[in-house]
Amino acid sequence: MTRRAVAVAVCATLGAWGAEPEWRLTVEEPDGRVVEVTSAAPRADVEVKLDAVETADGCTVTGRVVNKGTGRVTAFEGPIFKRLPVDKARSGFYVPDGFGRRVSSFAAADGPKRPVGWKPVGDGEYKYETANYPGRQLAMPWVALDDGKSGASVSVLDPVARTKRFTLHYRPAQNTAAIAPVHPIFLGPGQTWTLPTVSFARYAGDWHVAARKYRAWYDSVRKVGDFPAWTKQVNGWLLVILKQQNEEIFWPYGDFDKLADYADRLGLDMIGLFGWTVGGHDHLYPDYDPCPKMGGREALVKGIRLLQKRGKRVCIYANGQLQQVGATAFWEQYGKNIALVKKDGKLVIQNYHKYSDIPRYDFALGCLHAAPWHERMRFLAHQANELGADALLYDQLGIFSPFACYGKGHGHPTPAWSYEAERPAFISSIADEMKKINPNFVIMTEGLHDSIFDSVAFFHGCSFGTYHPACNSLVRARLGEKNPGGEWPEIIKYTFPEFASTVRVPTPIVDRTMLNYTLAFGFRHDVELRYGPDRVYVETGKVTSDYGTVKGPPSLKLLASAPQEKLAAYMKAISDFQHANTDLLLEGRFVDTDGFTFTGTGCLAKRFTGAKGSGVLVWNMGKKPATVAIAGLGEPTSITEPEAGAVASDAPLAPDTLRLYRFAR
Repeated sequence: MTRRAVAVAVCATLGAWGAEPEWRLTVEEPDGRVVEVTSAAPRADVEVKLDAVETADGCTVTGRVVNKGTGRVTAFEGPIFKRLPVDKARSGFYVPDGFGRRVSSFAAADGPKRPVGWKPVGDGEYKYETANYPGRQLAMPWVALDDGKSGASVSVLDPVARTKRFTLHYRPAQNTAAIAPVHPIFLGPGQTWTLPTVSFARYAGDWHVAARKYRAWYDSVRKVGDFPAWTKQVNGWLLVILKQQNEEIFWPYGDFDKLADYADRLGLDMIGLFGWTVGGHDHLYPDYDPCPKMGGREALVKGIRLLQKRGKRVCIYANGQLQQVGATAFWEQYGKNIALVKKDGKLVIQNYHKYSDIPRYDFALGCLHAAPWHERMRFLAHQANELGADALLYDQLGIFSPFACYGKGHGHPTPAWSYEAERPAFISSIADEMKKINPNFVIMTEGLHDSIFDSVAFFHGCSFGTYHPACNSLVRARLGEKNPGGEWPEIIKYTFPEFASTVRVPTPIVDRTMLNYTLAFGFRHDVELRYGPDRVYVETGKVTSDYGTVKGPPSLKLLASAPQEKLAAYMKAISDFQHANTDLLLEGRFVDTDGFTFTGTGCLAKRFTGAKGSGVLVWNMGKKPATVAIAGLGEPTSITEPEAGAVASDAPLAPDTLRLYRFAR
């Protein structure tokens, strides 16, 4: 059978394209006009060639685009996989948005009532579009659509982490959908672009099949890093801003023993030192020098050693992309020439204005292609190791999707995408170098995407599904809806069980439900001390609403939800529970619902496997005691709860409580 014949046969079998894969692309003409070109109305000056090859469960598509014209091709959407059935009562569209999202509300034909995220595109069709990969809003380049019994996935199998996203086109009248990857590109006259392999697969079952398929491919071309054991044993951190943006000092280096005391009360294993520099947090980047007013370098080194003697791992901070405009010698010598540049010639600027009575500082983003930026980040990793820290956090490098950079002299063509394929190489080169110097020193970052899983050992949560309200909306959806949507953190954790990330609670304490959420999905805790009144809360337990000129104070509602003593006691019980079950809850492999069946009204059950067997962690999310039954794993060898310890097998599970059932297999 010829390749052409295979393509026709596959397309006909799928009922997707007819005789040729469908596609769309956009061309920016020399006069600035943007023109859409489709497979139904192609242009002679843009050659598109797509080849489909049949697989056991669907097909893979490769191809190329050749620009023979005078304009620039700026995006290619395709291949388009059509006529996928949608059951509005049961179907979900699974997107690796942050920890994971399940879209279960499909656009209605009456327009104004359509759910968030959908927009009409004409002819009775609605479109849902993801963000660009790689970035916190699309952490993996695959999506799936199923009704729990059968479905289909589309994955872009690209060993190079180039920019891409997905569209879901839905037709309410037919209850059918079309899925397509979109590839933003800069393809100039006379150039050829090669389409990375796109996989379409039908499956029996649900999204877990798609996740396993993608992970199998990932392991064939890329590897999750081999990191020190301590990165898997840490249950979370106390994030502390020592000195703020207005240069107000909250925690001088000599007060680190008090931070260790509070971390001990909560049972946390790591302390993150932010704002440890002369400028404080979000000020004078990319200069990071020990602050004489807080005690100087010698006191900082001594303080880090003290924390480590108290059993804490220590991570210090550096921003991986921000540089304050006009504020440093680095800016004048290098920064202004290597900053990301937009099409209009202006710099890509971000602002973090944390106090209303200080100036608003502008931060330009360093282009990761540029050698001076790489060298400054490399220097900061060496400095962190020399100060005695266990880790360096490059803030924000796991956050943003790629940027279109029109700058010159950065080491890339103009224009080009920055923060895509060069980002993993940028981070891994530093991580590999540091590993040779100190095998126990690791690189961390904020946000997540799988293109950097080879070099980043631990992530600071800053994505969909990580923030404190996430657990509450998840509970409401899964208890109150027949076809729930929203947060679906199983997606990232099932695909990459070894992935370690905190959640995000920018408040000096965590409530019970968020702690349970964190454990249920195998994540790590986050407690943050960011402002002056936070220290008062730590030392006295008193909550004040007077944060002065602070523009983003912590959740006062959370702080006032219960006495500090009660909140801290439950967190300590949770932490002790994790440490007592390290083999499962910290070092174990999250396998979600694989291998067992479960009943329990209002409950969520997740399985973890380890060297000594497995465990099913059950969380009663409801408001009433629940009777729990687990089948398929034999009889439990133990049944324990964080507060009660060992419990009887027939004991009801109290509301908002966790219980671990251990099994020999």
